[in-house]
Amino acid sequence: MLVNIYDHIGSVGGDDIKVNTTFNYDTNNELISYTEQYEDSESARRYDVSYNSDDLVLKTYRETANSEPIFEEEDIIPYENGNRMQEGNNNTTYYSYDNSNGIFKNIHAIEVFRALPQMLIGETHVFTSENNVIYDSSYEDIPAGLEYEYTYNEDNYPTKLVYKFNGVIEETIEYFYE
Repeated sequence: MLVNIYDHIGSVGGDDIKVNTTFNYDTNNELISYTEQYEDSESARRYDVSYNSDDLVLKTYRETANSEPIFEEEDIIPYENGNRMQEGNNNTTYYSYDNSNGIFKNIHAIEVFRALPQMLIGETHVFTSENNVIYDSSYEDIPAGLEYEYTYNEDNYPTKLVYKFNGVIEETIEYFYE
């Protein structure tokens, strides 16, 4: 099964740059790969998706119309109890979570969102975990001046996130449920 979407990426010289993302699923409707084709470009990037226990494994390939795919890298993204625990092959970031419900808890096919690169859905680790990030750091078990402050509704889901860096508010996100 294939699903195509267009997503705005940015602007270069006043022109919008768009990417067409094609998702490929197996017969069990599980995501097995997706390909990003940039508008007006002859090359694409393919991500093969697999699962190793709770971990997400992404293999990245560069593709062009007239050549074999070129392997670029393999990224193993560890998850524990539905929460991303760290990311990055060389520049590792570690995450810690609260015990409250994350905004995408119990969403069908959440692995699709987890596999997308950050440029498509914002801060992936914040949006796709079962619980809510309370800090992230380049050092395991040591906060790095990043604070995530949540306000919750009566069902223990966040209604507001205030993201601070060294005590200064960087971003405020409000969540609405219907």
